[in-house]
Amino acid sequence: MTIQNFVLDSFRTEFGSEIQGFVPPPFEPLSISPWIAASMLQKAIRRGHIDLATKAAASLLESDPARLWHRLAAIAFEDIGLADTATVGVATSLACYKRIRRHFGGEWPVAACLVARLALAPKSRAADDLFMAIERLPILSEHRIAYAQRSQTRLELIALRSENMYERGLALCYLFGTDFPRPKYLQSRRGNPVRAFEVLEASGTMPTILEIAREGYRKTHEMLSPLFALLSNVDADASAVSASDVIPAEIMIDGVPSWVLDGFTREGRLAIGRLVLESRDLNAWMRATASKSKWLPLAASALFHVEGGLLKTRSQPPLSVELRRINEEMCAGIPPDKARELFSLIAMNLPLLNAIRADVMKGTQNG
Repeated sequence: MTIQNFVLDSFRTEFGSEIQGFVPPPFEPLSISPWIAASMLQKAIRRGHIDLATKAAASLLESDPARLWHRLAAIAFEDIGLADTATVGVATSLACYKRIRRHFGGEWPVAACLVARLALAPKSRAADDLFMAIERLPILSEHRIAYAQRSQTRLELIALRSENMYERGLALCYLFGTDFPRPKYLQSRRGNPVRAFEVLEASGTMPTILEIAREGYRKTHEMLSPLFALLSNVDADASAVSASDVIPAEIMIDGVPSWVLDGFTREGRLAIGRLVLESRDLNAWMRATASKSKWLPLAASALFHVEGGLLKTRSQPPLSVELRRINEEMCAGIPPDKARELFSLIAMNLPLLNAIRADVMKGTQNG
């Protein structure tokens, strides 16, 4: 048996014991679009709302099952990460193989049980925060261009030996390849994922973590799984304290919570655009700070930080705390003091945004 099969089988055995005592809830999909369902699924898991996450999963399983399993694997790396590597391993081992899900009782029982586990797990967004820094941190602007032209050997040396975590992560992104899908802020470069995982292995990544990341990359083709492995060498602090973020009040709008309607949904973007125009203080800030073409992206990004990206039971080892701060303050495309001002304005205007969201949803239904 290969190490990969051994690792995946161990997680499936663990899940087998868990699902034996699990009674799946009724299959009750909502009448919502796949995009709203995907947004609801991920944010409900972040907030520990099992019931809402389960309904969103049912909706995706009915309308787009492939999207559901891809999303669950991605959520494991983006929102659970090193806070609970066993849960990431279980999610990855189930999301990649339909025959395994049939063995454990079929799509719905497995999905419902896995969603509940993800929602209850401690959480970390360190891999995503690191990726945002790699893409957007101003001090890496020249590196993002130069590294794309470096030789394979030079990139491997940087990924292995650099003392700068951001430079190591950037080199790793180019080793995996950025030609498809191409990140917005990186240069296009053809990669070699097989060799890139060998570099991660040479860096001292634990075999179990490496195989979880390898399987996650095979399923999602996203950089969060390799960055999860990279961070495991420096950010795996079992003694780290956990605390839940302070989450603002929500309202229900046509059966879905208000925070579902964010910059990743069409209805959410419409609402954010209206907020920028209708909030006097926010509009004045935008006019004084940014060109009109940047108003919506800036507001949507700020909304993510003050609402959409918040977590219940966030693991807080020192590097994760620093990565979050860097993402929030240094990667917004505006000075840190301006980013903090914008976050405050968005937070103060959430009641108005929720009223606009309700109006947008009403208009969408009437239209």
